[in-house]
Amino acid sequence: MTRRAGLLLATVLVAALPVLPAPTGAAAPAAAATLTLTPCRVLPHARCGTLERPWEPGNPAAGTVTVGFAFVPARDRSRPARGTLVPHEGGPGYSTTGSAASYADMYGPLLLRSGLAGDHRPLLRLVAEATGGGTDAGPVQAYSEGLDAAVACHDYPQLYDMTAPPTTRQAQYAAALDARTRSDAATYGPFTVREYADSDWQMLDWCTQWPAAPASNPAGPPLPPGGAYPDVPVLVLSGELDSITTPAEGAMVTAQFPRARQVLVRNSFHVTTVGDTDRCAVRIVRTFVASPTAPTPRALRRCARDVPPVRALGRFPSSAPTTAREVARAAALTAADLPDRWWNNYSGHGVGLRGGTWRYAGDRVVRFRLSDVRLVAGLPVSGTAVWDRDGATMTVSLDLPSGHLAGSWDTRRVGARAVLTGTLRGHPVRVAFLAP
Repeated sequence: MTRRAGLLLATVLVAALPVLPAPTGAAAPAAAATLTLTPCRVLPHARCGTLERPWEPGNPAAGTVTVGFAFVPARDRSRPARGTLVPHEGGPGYSTTGSAASYADMYGPLLLRSGLAGDHRPLLRLVAEATGGGTDAGPVQAYSEGLDAAVACHDYPQLYDMTAPPTTRQAQYAAALDARTRSDAATYGPFTVREYADSDWQMLDWCTQWPAAPASNPAGPPLPPGGAYPDVPVLVLSGELDSITTPAEGAMVTAQFPRARQVLVRNSFHVTTVGDTDRCAVRIVRTFVASPTAPTPRALRRCARDVPPVRALGRFPSSAPTTAREVARAAALTAADLPDRWWNNYSGHGVGLRGGTWRYAGDRVVRFRLSDVRLVAGLPVSGTAVWDRDGATMTVSLDLPSGHLAGSWDTRRVGARAVLTGTLRGHPVRVAFLAP
């Protein structure tokens, strides 16, 4: 892999791009320490070292801890650096450099591939949010990973022959990746086929080492006795944006049953009836269970069709806002960014895209507290944001460097408007704009 960045791995793992020139007028850099780095085998071209850090910052009496790290220097300086990534795992006594190769493969394409230009922070944050965590999948009554693997590796189609020995499957898997790269290299865009295959989120190779099934129960999709599925009422519920069990796969299942119907829930994802904020899919299921032979009521078909689009920020603002309207909209975007973070956050706190911190409490009604959160450069936002998931509202009270704004907006209705009022630079303002 061609690299134009440095990768630093330690007890706290840091992947760092070369430092950008200091902006005009900025204070001169100050030397903090001198480190000696020696060649090591963590990664090709890596150099290793150690540094002392306080065990408890602010409490010198607690002593220090020695942090070991590995640094992989940049080798391709043909393009300018664009910021710094700080992923982390482990703690004192935990060897993070043991997973150095995984981090290099995972973050390298995001940081370094020349085709990925512009502001890297949103994409890097998305990867950081989707990576890591524990291995506890919860009570087996709710989910058994062993049962998941047993079903997937026996019943599901794979890229390799499950009747073949594992060594043969590995070769078949590699050949399948090569074939896909030749036929459709953009399958997992913006990542290459190989980059996706090397990520933590894929399950393409999950079954390469699974034991071969006995001849009495060969691997393959289960078939009904007599070769035909039963003539019973069947409801197939598909989320339009489900990338795990796609609508196309739902249509394949529907075609197997004589009396099956498929309902497509617009703008929805995987497992549409759990946590159904729109109260649509869950009503479809309950209605079907109560009367399996009755057609899906028109009102329910309409609600499935009318689930509003998912709001997303097409381009993250990178420059500081200047006008009152720009400031108000950027402040609202900062608050609106938090629910997207909440879905993948189980710690109760987080950091802003460009700095600051936030905390939250609650589930159906989520209360965020912001402290200098910066989604947009040059606009730290503090205060509170209350997200009523069932009521589909966001209510904010936000402190900004130039004043204070408060207001609310509908988080689901298409075309909803946000209205913020308050003072900016000592002047009263009332700003309305398309809800974020």
